[in-house]
Amino acid sequence: MKPLRLLLLLATLVGFACAADDEPTPAASYDSESLYIVLIDTLTAEGMSPDMFERYETQIRRAFERQRWPTPLKFERGPFEGPPDSVELVLNIQGLNNDVPGEVRFRTWLTVVYDGGKQDLGLVTATIRPQFGARMDELLDQILFAAGEAILERLEEANLALN
Repeated sequence: MKPLRLLLLLATLVGFACAADDEPTPAASYDSESLYIVLIDTLTAEGMSPDMFERYETQIRRAFERQRWPTPLKFERGPFEGPPDSVELVLNIQGLNNDVPGEVRFRTWLTVVYDGGKQDLGLVTATIRPQFGARMDELLDQILFAAGEAILERLEEANLALN
């Protein structure tokens, strides 16, 4: 009976040693030096399409870079749980619509998660008045860039030192 236990123990140790030699998992690329921007699409059951996620990332990043945001940004789909000491800016996307003729409005609920706590920053809205005949992709880029600027404004109003 003892040789069987010894064999199982040896096989387990060899398995752990082989696993340690493998490439790091994607989770290992998370760090606490970045601001994680977590996008949660509450509008559709299947979530945000990869193209739309990329569009959000590009335009919000552009708005933050324009203001010379010093901390690296990492975008994730929600729900997301980062490293224990990370800071997450969670965007619960509420809508993108045109309730008022000639205007397009974006709404998101903004929450900051840090050190196990969280702070709600409330509803953030961005509104644009597109030119007649504007293409849909240009319109989406404009409203998402405006949303990035509105998010930065709210962070400044809240006087949060996230960077």
